Amino acid sequence: MKKLLLTGSFFLLTLSVFGQLLNGLIAHFPFDNNLDDMSPSGIVATNAGVTFSTDRNGNANYAITLNGNAFVPFNDSAVKVPLPITIACWVNLNSIGGNTAHIIFSSDNPFAGWSAYGMHVIPSGQVVLSLGQNELMSSATVPNNSWHHLVGIIRGPDDMSIYLDCIDVSGSYSGTASATPLYTADHSRIGSFTNGTINYYLDGSMDDFAIWDRALSTSEIDSLCVMTANLSLSELNKKPKELVSIVDLMGRETENRPNTTLIYVYSDGTTEKVYRME
Repeated sequence: MKKLLLTGSFFLLTLSVFGQLLNGLIAHFPFDNNLDDMSPSGIVATNAGVTFSTDRNGNANYAITLNGNAFVPFNDSAVKVPLPITIACWVNLNSIGGNTAHIIFSSDNPFAGWSAYGMHVIPSGQVVLSLGQNELMSSATVPNNSWHHLVGIIRGPDDMSIYLDCIDVSGSYSGTASATPLYTADHSRIGSFTNGTINYYLDGSMDDFAIWDRALSTSEIDSLCVMTANLSLSELNKKPKELVSIVDLMGRETENRPNTTLIYVYSDGTTEKVYRME
């Protein structure tokens, strides 16, 4: 069982933001001993050689390992949406070299060698976010052999963001692209990309892969990164609704008391204004 360890006012803020994270969620693969999509899209994915492995919290079979020749394909228009788009996941990468890359995701293959949108990590460890032939490369690198959280936001050809472990590490742009994704009927791939001749794969492990049809805010990214360090999005969503705090109209934490308007804060991020008269 994964444990959520957050305390104090940051816990309340994070839970409140978490309630927003379910909005616009169009794909979510927690990889909890299956390839089920837990988003409303219900995407049906195929196992092309991945194995289930230990996740970032030591839970057996709660992540997938892609050993450089495996991936998770699916063909669903749910992820082929207008901009903006956000991609997020946890990765634990092995060292690679040469003319290759760790492929996080490719939406399809509309051009020779380019997907409509995608994300990958090059041998130097830099994260690359792409829209067609336009790319944003991160200014920081992903360390090998340890778990790290990645977020990529695509708003337009020259308006993208890359976050590594909650920190904005957006770097420099290169290439050109259409202002909108150019989708085809080709299938999407988690952990792989093909240009029709050569296949590229991720060498390492992945967990809690998700896509939104909107740009996550900075506070949402902080919440996603911190909360899913110990619990997946799907597990957070299954937690029963509980009262976690009572605050007054000034936002100060207080005791439950009569004849006063108070705000109840619940574990699913919702709030309720309460006035109990005695």
